[in-house]
Amino acid sequence: MALLLCLPSLYVFSALSGARWSKQRLLATISGFAATLGLLLAALLPIAWLFSVSSRYLASAVWIHVLMWGISLLFGWRFLGRALHESGAGGGMFVWLLLFALVSLQVATFVRPVLWRGADEPLFQQGKMFFLEHFDRVVDHDDRAEKAEAAKKAEAAEAEAKKKEAKKKAQR
Repeated sequence: MALLLCLPSLYVFSALSGARWSKQRLLATISGFAATLGLLLAALLPIAWLFSVSSRYLASAVWIHVLMWGISLLFGWRFLGRALHESGAGGGMFVWLLLFALVSLQVATFVRPVLWRGADEPLFQQGKMFFLEHFDRVVDHDDRAEKAEAAKKAEAAEAEAKKKEAKKKAQR
């Protein structure tokens, strides 16, 4: 989805940097970029899965996924840079890559109900949210979960103490 949204800007940015596109070359370049990203993300999936299922905190798993996306993006950029050079582009495409990265993060936030949701939250959420706000909520979720767990333990300890106190009174 992010690539489709950024395709017009890729064409304009690359044309401004001197690329000469034919329809076939543009489609081949976009397909190669998407394939590079997809292949690397698929190759890194077992690593991302391991951290997702073994991490205690949601935020750490999210940042591992962002790191994997960044690695894939770097290799995709390498492919795209070579293809642009072959098309005659002089450079200056780093701005487009940053734009693509930001759009990708925002798309992940847009489809957030599919990626993650709390047990008591609806499948499809309404409302707009910037990706940094979403990441902040993920981190905040871990803090709330820790506080709830600590409160539960304290409540259980208090109940146990009351039980022991009642038992002592009954023995007297």
